[in-house]
Amino acid sequence: MYKVRYSTNWMGPIHKSWYLDRGLELWTYSAGRLDFWNPYDDSYYPDEVHVPAMVREDWCRFSEWLKTFETDFPWTLEQITELYERENPKIRWYKNG
Repeated sequence: MYKVRYSTNWMGPIHKSWYLDRGLELWTYSAGRLDFWNPYDDSYYPDEVHVPAMVREDWCRFSEWLKTFETDFPWTLEQITELYERENPKIRWYKNG
């Protein structure tokens, strides 16, 4: 059986300077990647998807939702977030500038 499950992998921003340089409150954003795996044979897929910085609370909510999400083939981040936002609050992404 070929199925795909997803989980977030937090990778930052970890440096205080990232927040200070942008005038942001410390530790209010999270970013990282999505890891994929097949829950039926416990294998990871060779790809991962970059997840840009979003408000930390949104990261936590999105991560919890992903625990219940499964597809028949790997989806893009855009496909996943579009479906997520249909019944959940919109993700507040960090916007440069």
